[in-house]
Amino acid sequence: LADDLQLWKQTWRIPNAEIDIQAPLAGFMGSDILAGLIAIDINQHSKPVMLADFGTNTEIALWDGKQLWLTSVPGGPAFEGVGLQHGLSADIGAIRAVSIKNDHFVLDIIGEESAKGFCASGFVDAIALLRLDEEIKLSGRFANPNPEGFYLDKGNPCTIIKSKDIDAFQRAKAATAAAMQQLLALADISMLDLSELWVCGAFGQHLNLHNAQLTGLLPSMDCSRIKLFGNSALSGCEKMLLVPDSKEINQQLRNKIQVINLSHYPDYDDCFINHLRLIPFVGDK
Repeated sequence: LADDLQLWKQTWRIPNAEIDIQAPLAGFMGSDILAGLIAIDINQHSKPVMLADFGTNTEIALWDGKQLWLTSVPGGPAFEGVGLQHGLSADIGAIRAVSIKNDHFVLDIIGEESAKGFCASGFVDAIALLRLDEEIKLSGRFANPNPEGFYLDKGNPCTIIKSKDIDAFQRAKAATAAAMQQLLALADISMLDLSELWVCGAFGQHLNLHNAQLTGLLPSMDCSRIKLFGNSALSGCEKMLLVPDSKEINQQLRNKIQVINLSHYPDYDDCFINHLRLIPFVGDK
């Protein structure tokens, strides 16, 4: 490790810098979620707070006032575009938002007039609007099946949505919603008791909360309690660099973490199945 640090210093051309590598919290729970938790001072909140960092692995943390419950679920196929027919990261040509005007889909495209595909926030909008228009059933199946799929813009093949795309989204959003519900159950906290829900990652920068709630990706709670925080990992790193007692803050946070392996909880499988349908996510309590 010492040799690696020396090599990085040379590569980064900052030989006098002190490089501190933060160990991951657990398997599939990297130091980026740690930085996000530090960024929002989650363990300083007096009321329950939840944080979801969407990405290849969607990491979810719940602070109950004394303990931090942490878990991770797969999200990449839907939230980073790799599992979609025309999925993209939030880059030039990506559809980042979709709306309807005069019965036509209006595409908000990053940097260009012609769409090259969907980033996650735009895809969530598309699914929600197709559901409202009853083009998609609650099951996620098309009301009028078409082997080719559904075009938001018939003149652009990159705007097509296929059944397998919807399926990838359903599995990712069901895993996320079920994980949130499982953590709440373990901590014996009602959805109504959550003071804030932080949505982090690039996905959170352009997310339409109402559409996310309509599809069941995010819980049905007052949107004023949902906070969008794009790059929480970077903000957390900046804080660790600037706060004098950052190492102590880091260790205090780690000492309060209870890592949850969802495969050990049979109820999670049933919860996952229940969340596959495109319906709002309403808490049990």
